[in-house]
Amino acid sequence: PAGFGSPPKGENLNNLEPLSLEDRVAACNQEPVRTREMMEGIIAKPRCSDKLLRKPPFRFLHDIVMAVSKSTGFGVDVFSDEEKDSSNVTDKASKLVFLEKIINHVASSLNTVVHARPIKIVAGLEPENTCHFLQLLAVASNCIPEQ
Repeated sequence: PAGFGSPPKGENLNNLEPLSLEDRVAACNQEPVRTREMMEGIIAKPRCSDKLLRKPPFRFLHDIVMAVSKSTGFGVDVFSDEEKDSSNVTDKASKLVFLEKIINHVASSLNTVVHARPIKIVAGLEPENTCHFLQLLAVASNCIPEQ
């Protein structure tokens, strides 16, 4: 997928060695442009526009997580059937539980710290950490075989 094996701009394109998982995690940043590029390599919808990534609403994030799961199989067993339907995840408590589950799954799959906090995401705060989390989700979904 685009954005995963390709080196950052300015690096030698002749080096065709695949990036290690650690390198892929380290390459994640808080930039919406990078987030969009990484997600476009995995899912077609929802589209990751700058506007949505600057202050991502919960429904948008839910749709991304479910689309990534459907496309790659990552986290397919993390959520109940009820949680997989966004119409059932509408109150603050259920949103926090949903986000905690996927953030913890990404963190444990990559053996890394995810700085995104569900309470801040639901409040529409710290979108840069949300972008970083989405990039880690993209890495995990492309690199970690499901058990």
